[in-house]
Amino acid sequence: MVFLGKFFGSTKRMAAVATTLGSLAFAVPAPADLSLVFSPDNIGPGGQSTATFTLNNTTGGPLSELAFSLNLGANVTVAGAPAIDSNCNGTLTATGGASTISFADGGLGIGENCTISVQVLGGATNGLNTLTTSQLSSDAGDQGDATDDLTISDSLLGFSKAFAPTSVALNGTTTMTYTFDNTANGTNVLRPAFTETLPTGLVFASPVNAVTDCSGLAGSRRKLTPACPAPYPLTCKRNLSDRLQRLPVT
Repeated sequence: MVFLGKFFGSTKRMAAVATTLGSLAFAVPAPADLSLVFSPDNIGPGGQSTATFTLNNTTGGPLSELAFSLNLGANVTVAGAPAIDSNCNGTLTATGGASTISFADGGLGIGENCTISVQVLGGATNGLNTLTTSQLSSDAGDQGDATDDLTISDSLLGFSKAFAPTSVALNGTTTMTYTFDNTANGTNVLRPAFTETLPTGLVFASPVNAVTDCSGLAGSRRKLTPACPAPYPLTCKRNLSDRLQRLPVT
């Protein structure tokens, strides 16, 4: 026979437990879970990585008061333009240059999940950074933490992107700046290159007002492919900027 236990006079629902005692089984749903993934997980000093948090409600009942935080430590910070992307209901705090990311007042229905993405920057110190969140708390109690590793390697080129301003109205413009930074690298880097496709609703403005101290710049209305000359001297930092325009999504 299965009995469902319930605490009375408590503000917290009973955490997920399955206990068998003799012939009696007390069963309630398993806890919600929180995961953390850095991508890429190996970056150069000053390089960017995206921290993605996934919250998954497996409790069998709705959850409220969801909250967690992540202390990034002394060698990782929130990017100046953190490119926050979230479909979670709640309040996310991730300020450029800060060493903490926090989420509070979240809610998930039965079987629902949601994700939060925040860009972070690697510091100047070479090595492995094992980063662990606080416990995921909710009205059902603590639900466990999440851990992932982010390695900063001085053999890699630092590469980052920033928008100024970070929020624009329809038909407004913003400047997107990419930075190649080899100042912390002990070796030269040969011909770094990348390609980025702009998302729907964002195009190069006319005029684009491109400014760069990189050579080999090539671009189109939807793609930008800069390639900088080789080799980079040890103290070199290269920037390129383009003006973008936000358009209505049709």
